[in-house]
Amino acid sequence: EQDFEAVTWQDGISPEWPIKYADWEPYYTEAEQLYQVHGNQQNDPTEPAATQVGAAQTLVKGSPLRLPVALGVGAVALSSVALVAAGSAIYLITRPTASSITIGTVSIALVCDEPALPKVNNEPTYVYADGTQFFGEFIDGKPADGRGSMVYPNGNRYDGEYRGGQRSGCGTFTFASGRQYMGEFANDLFSGRGKWTLENGDHYLGNFEYNRCSGEGVYVFADGTTKSGIWQQGRLLGEDVSCDRTDDSPMRTPVELPTT
Repeated sequence: EQDFEAVTWQDGISPEWPIKYADWEPYYTEAEQLYQVHGNQQNDPTEPAATQVGAAQTLVKGSPLRLPVALGVGAVALSSVALVAAGSAIYLITRPTASSITIGTVSIALVCDEPALPKVNNEPTYVYADGTQFFGEFIDGKPADGRGSMVYPNGNRYDGEYRGGQRSGCGTFTFASGRQYMGEFANDLFSGRGKWTLENGDHYLGNFEYNRCSGEGVYVFADGTTKSGIWQQGRLLGEDVSCDRTDDSPMRTPVELPTT
């Protein structure tokens, strides 16, 4: 479980995962049964000597764990390397890869890289009383943990991850007006790193909190000019710039998102 928490290394900090071991445990258990994982934890031929393990543990402040030596698929035995590769493949499939965008001298590392919006022309899984439609797994009166799409009567839509019935993780919220947020969510809100795009082509890349640009970020105008720095409550400190500006309206903060 510690592998999913923030880890301090000699060269910096490895950030905490947005998901926890408990989220993966059912899949680990199913994979162990499917691939017939087997081996002796005390006799792994690839395990280094105890003194080496102790030194490595001291260096990285971690807890070394012996891997199973093999797994079976029918009559074929695969090495533990395959198990690691399989686990990596599962993660890459379920979580879009991160990317880094450099604008001038500013580099913004995004956590989410969402796919194109899926088509939702099939029958919804659930329809709310106000006409909001949900597409995806729906359990106990709310969206199940995982990915889903929600289309609102006013034309807004959300496509991305849910946890506890709320938008949480990576996703894209598209407004009927053409505005769009792609990035991290928490408790139904823009929260974390993301990209906020306006109707006129302006966009902001950086940190968000409570649906607003907050923290380090860069605003890119449609003509290519930029403004970067620290943002607070949707405004760039020391500048008369809002991350929600448009050409035909006063500066204002992003529209509050509807709740699920």
